[in-house]
Amino acid sequence: MTRHGSAVITASLILIAVASCGRKATTADPCACADHRFGGLSDSLLTASCDSAILADPEFARSFDKCLAARRAGTDTSSVHIGSLDTAVAGGAGLTSGKYFFSPETSKALWRASKVTGTHEGSIRVKSGFVVIQGDDIEAGELVMDLTSIGVTDLKGEDRAKLEGHLRSEDFFQVSSYPEAVFTLVRSRAVGKRSYELTGSLTIRGVDKDQTMAVVLAQASPDELVISGTLAIDRTQYGIRFRSGKFFGDLGDQAIDDVFYVTLNLRARR
Repeated sequence: MTRHGSAVITASLILIAVASCGRKATTADPCACADHRFGGLSDSLLTASCDSAILADPEFARSFDKCLAARRAGTDTSSVHIGSLDTAVAGGAGLTSGKYFFSPETSKALWRASKVTGTHEGSIRVKSGFVVIQGDDIEAGELVMDLTSIGVTDLKGEDRAKLEGHLRSEDFFQVSSYPEAVFTLVRSRAVGKRSYELTGSLTIRGVDKDQTMAVVLAQASPDELVISGTLAIDRTQYGIRFRSGKFFGDLGDQAIDDVFYVTLNLRARR
């Protein structure tokens, strides 16, 4: 089976490709798997192939999340950056039930935003949160990120300080009034072995909006979980309109993309 060159392929192409293989197991393609997941298609052979590849190969999981984030945002993968997903410890062992609390010291939240003239990236401190596991299900969860800590990693010196200050200002996250971003899990759906689709309410600047993301879980030890995933967030849903092409014309090369990405590499202990 040939690999598709486009960043996001259509569901019909997936079905045609699978059919052409005579219903035999085939090497999974990350973007094909992402489109299959996003479209909610029912194909046991492709599902099994995708799930196996996600668990076995961290780089495949990284590419899968990149394609899925792009699919959800309605954009091309060239505008998506996914950090290295910590899925190497994902194995066949079942999950251990219990309530796990995120560790700020070992958890990471990395952001990336694009504009006409380039990109910027940085980090946000994970403040607190938890996830409740019952059997192979995720029953509840919450993640709190400290927006006052938002940092820039691709600049130095005065340029870095200037951008960090701007991100904390009223033009963007207004951290003096809204210091936290909170994701509260509403429901989860298992879509593969140790792979879940999480839907929850994301609160930024006092505004609650539903967000959905795909995550991979791993039992690093009997008392520790690793969770990796990526959120594609449309900032304009939260009133962040600075240099948005949706609201301002004639921006030229000053325009900033509406969608930015937060990659989560979280560790939680019981």
